[in-house]
Amino acid sequence: MWRFRHCAIWSRGGRISRTLVSLGALLHVKLVLEVRDSQVLPVERMRTWQRVPTQSLELMQARGAYQKSSIVHTINRAEVELLADACAAAGLLAHDRIRTVQIGAVPGTHMGPGAPGITGLLNA
Repeated sequence: MWRFRHCAIWSRGGRISRTLVSLGALLHVKLVLEVRDSQVLPVERMRTWQRVPTQSLELMQARGAYQKSSIVHTINRAEVELLADACAAAGLLAHDRIRTVQIGAVPGTHMGPGAPGITGLLNA
């Protein structure tokens, strides 16, 4: 699951129309996207950033049990640590099995600034 503070970065790559980006910027819409089977799928659109971490955890729990998980970020390590604590408190995985990773320039360019994501490997 990837959470995006700004929709404009997705317009540049042609993933979202400029009309939707303008409307999203006006309404302060945050996107939650999922990558499954090499496809980028929209999961949800939210208006308040405070609701995004809770909703992301609920979506992860609905997918099933995980072997391992990582929380990735571009520049916001403090927020990612809080998200890792929330994942452990929700019983997603033990805190020592959740990695926090700063991603590189290529994915960061596509995600935009301040976009954390939760990745996980589901149990077979």
